[in-house]
Amino acid sequence: MRVVSLLMLLTLTVSAAGIESVDTIPGDVKSVAAVIPIYSQKISFILPTDWKSAFQDQRSGAFLIEFIPQDEVLENWQNLFTIQGFEKLADKTKPIDFLDGLALRLKESCGQYSVYEQLGHLTVSKHKAFAAIMGCSNSVVTKNSSEKKGKSELGYYLAIQGQQDYYLIHKSIRGDSFDKDNMPIKPDNAEEFIAGFMPIELCQLDGKEHECNK
Repeated sequence: MRVVSLLMLLTLTVSAAGIESVDTIPGDVKSVAAVIPIYSQKISFILPTDWKSAFQDQRSGAFLIEFIPQDEVLENWQNLFTIQGFEKLADKTKPIDFLDGLALRLKESCGQYSVYEQLGHLTVSKHKAFAAIMGCSNSVVTKNSSEKKGKSELGYYLAIQGQQDYYLIHKSIRGDSFDKDNMPIKPDNAEEFIAGFMPIELCQLDGKEHECNK
């Protein structure tokens, strides 16, 4: 069993899916616009060209795709950008409650080392959303072979309440353990941390494959 992220809502047991690379992007292009259909809507975001798709999975009611820098491997990642979709959950909970629930699961794993810093309510393409900083300042006990004791994992999390489905976008980093009073991601630099993938938008499912009609 391989859990590729400390804060993953799903435990995945499948092998990495083959994703065909694109070799026609000019060398001076630093980022590209990406649009991915997920259930009843599309997610649009910016993908830096020095990042690559590394894993994807879709099963009953849940979709996942992960990206890492070109020079990293998924089994020992230090930087991770993830998009998850949860089918037909939009009318079940609010975005703040969605992340609160995830934070409770995190506390069960990290205990006193859990980090949950609410950033506040947002609107993403007219849809309700909530953002937070989440992670573990010190992985003293770990069941994941890719995580090491004495290391940390911290990320920017964005929960979006779509028309029918929920979408969770997060960018995370792993590194040395840290003091909670000196976190590498803080409210005053969180926007800068996620900026390379912005804007993140929620689009209608209609239109051409790479169009984002809001």
